[in-house]
Amino acid sequence: MRKSLAVALICVLAGCASDGGSVIEKVKYDFGIGEKPEGYVSTSEIIMSRLNAVGQAEMKRMNRQFRGKDYATDVLSFDSMDPTSLGELVLCMPVIRRQARRTGLGERGELGYMIVHGVLHLLGYDHETNTSDEAKMFALQDALYVRLETVVGV
Repeated sequence: MRKSLAVALICVLAGCASDGGSVIEKVKYDFGIGEKPEGYVSTSEIIMSRLNAVGQAEMKRMNRQFRGKDYATDVLSFDSMDPTSLGELVLCMPVIRRQARRTGLGERGELGYMIVHGVLHLLGYDHETNTSDEAKMFALQDALYVRLETVVGV
């Protein structure tokens, strides 16, 4: 039986150590975008606090409250107050389903793509600041998605 997509993503792409260093440093190292933290030992811990799915009305409310944008978006990322956790992702499946039809990735593939996107936001990447940051984030997102696709067959 396959692992859930979220668990597979975190285990495969973001295993982290339980001794020393910040979670973000460890995840960046596991993603291949940072230096190896001192005392790093990969334990494939699940470090996402929460992964939630909400409907369009709730996502629209949250997007308006937290980003000042009055529409339902695909994914929102929230930093964690817990130093052992990467954070929380909130996904809107109706939006993801609509995007899946447009992109041709299928629902599972689009969900995986959006989880990768949300995790990159939790790591500090932002595609809305400027075109250079956008290009970097989306290139990394595409590369990580291909890696996820290879490992878990999204």
